[in-house]
Amino acid sequence: MYYHNSALRPLPSNRHFRLLRLLPESQASPKIQCSLSVHSIETFPGIEYSALSYTWGEADPVRDSSAVIEIDSAEVHIRQNVFSFLEVMRYEQTQTPIFIDAICINQEDDKEKDEQVRHMGNIYKKASTVIVWLGKYHDLSPRQYEAWDQFPRFQDFIKTASTSHSRYDGYLDSRFQPERVFWPKGAFECMEYICSRPYWTRLWIIQEVLLARSIVVYCGGTESENRVKFDWQTLAHLRPQSGLIQPDPDSWSLDVKPKPLFWGRAGRVFRAKARRRMLDGSLSMMLAGLEGLEMSSPLDDFHTDLSGCFPVYQALRQFGDQICEDPRDKLYGLLGVVEDAESIKPDYSTPIVQVCNKAVERSLTRMRKDLQLINKRRYEYEMLYDEIIKMFPLSKEEIVDVTAKAEALTQLLLDEDDKTEETGGSNFTRKPRKFVRTMALS
Repeated sequence: MYYHNSALRPLPSNRHFRLLRLLPESQASPKIQCSLSVHSIETFPGIEYSALSYTWGEADPVRDSSAVIEIDSAEVHIRQNVFSFLEVMRYEQTQTPIFIDAICINQEDDKEKDEQVRHMGNIYKKASTVIVWLGKYHDLSPRQYEAWDQFPRFQDFIKTASTSHSRYDGYLDSRFQPERVFWPKGAFECMEYICSRPYWTRLWIIQEVLLARSIVVYCGGTESENRVKFDWQTLAHLRPQSGLIQPDPDSWSLDVKPKPLFWGRAGRVFRAKARRRMLDGSLSMMLAGLEGLEMSSPLDDFHTDLSGCFPVYQALRQFGDQICEDPRDKLYGLLGVVEDAESIKPDYSTPIVQVCNKAVERSLTRMRKDLQLINKRRYEYEMLYDEIIKMFPLSKEEIVDVTAKAEALTQLLLDEDDKTEETGGSNFTRKPRKFVRTMALS
């Protein structure tokens, strides 16, 4: 069980949601004390609130046994990662209510989860600030500890580096290529640690970050001297001009290849946030992935509404390998950023194989609109449903069943297109079909 939910009263309707407020520290009780309030989604909610973006972390009964808080005088058991975040917020003495899905949604009530997941995109979109919690750091090298100590200076360096290629405090050097930037001592290790946090592997963070109007990032401990806090733009400022970095000037040579500023899954999220809505429809995105989106400045990252910016099949292709506890969230967890999300009703009582079938069906049908403009449709259909099937933990029998249904739908879509061509509804030339058996069983 994730946490004890006795503190939660039923919501008045499926158009309401809860917010958590931290109460001032009490001398009478050392526990973190909170209260829950209920607000209408229609008014959203008439007050400023923050929304937490984080990773739940693996359940650990021993470690989580001490992660106990009080909500409206009732004891609530939560996982260690969110408990650590609340400890940090208590030291920050924040009075702003916070949406935390693990606490504000009754995780033992599938019906409530179904309704709340439908609203998750809007909850994060309407939040005044999305707080990205990277977790407590551990196992830092001495250079990484030094980087944390120097982080205020590092922030100043980043902001200046993004707008200037002149020499700055010994770190920028015009003798080298303008896109090559040297970082303060230890900062490379700091950035590498940030980009390798488990947070970036989580599927739910995609819509939480893409829909955010403002983002503040926290990492570290409860004490101010070992806690790092910075806004998203602080790092995004480097993106347009500083695509390559070096650990330090002394290590630079023609034989050393610099690393991208944001790499791995962290880089994927930053690049997605840094781009605008598609220029010429979803076809450009299909052919070039995220490169089909218009580049924007760091400030534009929060001025563009990314709701519904992905066709469902592209959202799955771009982010379907992100991690989620419930495989159904491969689809449900992206509803805030996919087209026509209102027609997809989350239902956690639905078997996983049926959710996979729905994802395949909607993806193939939506892709058809784009494939009518190119000549390799069967191959693209087969590649797509094979990719999606592999995202879900299915048995061999279920894989065979889903694959058969996908093949039948593919044939139906192709036959319908043949009829359209015969009646003069399309003027493209079809290449010979080549049947490719799905590799999902391999």
